[in-house]
Amino acid sequence: MRRTLALVALAALPRVASALPHVQNASSSQDDAAITLIINDRYIIDDVRSFCQLSLTVASTDVVFSSGDKIFLKVYEDDTVGDDLLWSTEFTITAAELAAGRVERTFDCASNFLDDGVGNSEIYANARVEKDACGTFCFYDEPETANLTAVSMTDDAAEEDDASSRSTPLLVGTLPDRVARDADWFSIDVQSTSDVRVEVPHLASVGRVDLGLLDASMNPLATSADGIDVVVASAVGVAPQRLFVRVAPRSTADFNFYDVRLQLGQPTCSAGATESEVCGSCGMRTRTCGGGGTWGPFGACGGEGECAPGSADSRACMPSGTESRTCDQACHWGAFGGCVGECTGTETRNCYDGPAGTAGVGICVAGTQTCATGVWGDCANQTLPGAETCGNGTDDDCDQRTDAQDSECGGGSGLGSACANTPECVLGLTCLTSAPFTSGYCGEIGCTTGSACQGTGRCVHLFGEDYCLARCTGPSDCRQGYLCLEVLGESVCAPECRVDDECKDPAFPVCNPVTSTCVGRPAGPDAGVTDSGAALDASATEDSAVVGPHDTGVHPRPAADSGLLGELKPVADEDAGCGCNSARTGSGGVAFVILLALTLAVRRRPRASLR
Repeated sequence: MRRTLALVALAALPRVASALPHVQNASSSQDDAAITLIINDRYIIDDVRSFCQLSLTVASTDVVFSSGDKIFLKVYEDDTVGDDLLWSTEFTITAAELAAGRVERTFDCASNFLDDGVGNSEIYANARVEKDACGTFCFYDEPETANLTAVSMTDDAAEEDDASSRSTPLLVGTLPDRVARDADWFSIDVQSTSDVRVEVPHLASVGRVDLGLLDASMNPLATSADGIDVVVASAVGVAPQRLFVRVAPRSTADFNFYDVRLQLGQPTCSAGATESEVCGSCGMRTRTCGGGGTWGPFGACGGEGECAPGSADSRACMPSGTESRTCDQACHWGAFGGCVGECTGTETRNCYDGPAGTAGVGICVAGTQTCATGVWGDCANQTLPGAETCGNGTDDDCDQRTDAQDSECGGGSGLGSACANTPECVLGLTCLTSAPFTSGYCGEIGCTTGSACQGTGRCVHLFGEDYCLARCTGPSDCRQGYLCLEVLGESVCAPECRVDDECKDPAFPVCNPVTSTCVGRPAGPDAGVTDSGAALDASATEDSAVVGPHDTGVHPRPAADSGLLGELKPVADEDAGCGCNSARTGSGGVAFVILLALTLAVRRRPRASLR
């Protein structure tokens, strides 16, 4: 395994408002392993928990992890002869770390850094990562940091301050750079009634300190409270006197560094004074200044008025109006005003009680309402829809259909009839006017394909849409421009197509110019060409290559292969005797007679070759 030169980084936090020890660190890495050691730049001799933190990161890159791999960590004090072991630990990687392929841990290596005896202490750390996969011929990763110098201290410069009689005067501000090895005493001279607050910042992770705030008779003035890396004691309204502050380690031999901060505040009021303020609806509340020179809480709100200034109140008045009043600035209600109804005076307005959209249609007209004593009267002179009276030339039910056009009179054009607009069709039908529906067609669009519709109709899929069309039994049932076509076993009067653009169904995109029906595209340019020149595809669907009638003068029938949706074939009148197949039958008979004659002639020839 390759060895790399350890990289060392030293850092110190800037000194701000305190003189707590600075933090310094050193790092080292080797192949898959890296460590970082963090300590203070000072430590207290015989402190069992001098600040120390060791971070470790190990990857599974150069050499992979195996179950059971072990890691050893140690912190030393460097001596000329024989280094002192200050702290150590070892562990086996967990299943989670094995699965993740990475170990990341931070350890509290706080310990007694000992007394070097010959000067400052040099602290360093190392790690050893034993991976089973390393085998016999490789080295374990063993990163080791450079030395970090830490100054050893016994106590601070104020020692001996172990009794109140030898206390250090404490002024407003911060007194830094103190050592809590034993009890330290401070004194505060309060010149006038004041609020007193004492704070002791320290690194709580390596040992808490206790704080006491005492009066001149050594009675506690306050109970201290722990915060994050600080302990605080405070008292309000302290009379002029000498106070004492005591700081000591909370646990024996668990020493620490600390600062002391003092704050003195003047009372905000004179004891016994009162002040009041407005509250609620023109009420008042009062508070009193306590003996410590600080205001107590406000009492309950009293003497409130009956309402809040500017608020409004209303009530009903006869016959159907309202009257209102307003609260004045003294929190009293004013008098109610006059009764205000739905309307005032004798004004009028338009009104209509019929169905929406019928006013102004046919005989239906809006009426007028008049205000009387604050209430709108009945709607007068309005005309509402009634039953259709057939033959009077009037739209009595206001549905935009008059007499013959109205279904109530049995009028209007029925399914399949010509039309110019929808009102000409029986109620429920739409006038289809888009191509190829020539001269309009009373029908329906958007029905359910294959179902009955409009009583006598049939819903079919044509030209890319679902239409309700009239049924038929033969061509004579359909008007000019429409064919009686068979769809799914049902015959309907459908429009003739004229150009391909009118064939909207992707399955039948071609308009056959001979049959005027939409058909599918041919399988190929020469597919199914008949002797008569009429091109048919393999499925017997007519090819769009047909551009004129057959030479026989008989128009071919558009055929349907399996009755698929949209495939159409003309339906002939059941009683028609057109003899449409006579030409084909005659031609077939002549061919048969000729073939029979040739066969007989061959059979009767002498068989000379056999004699």
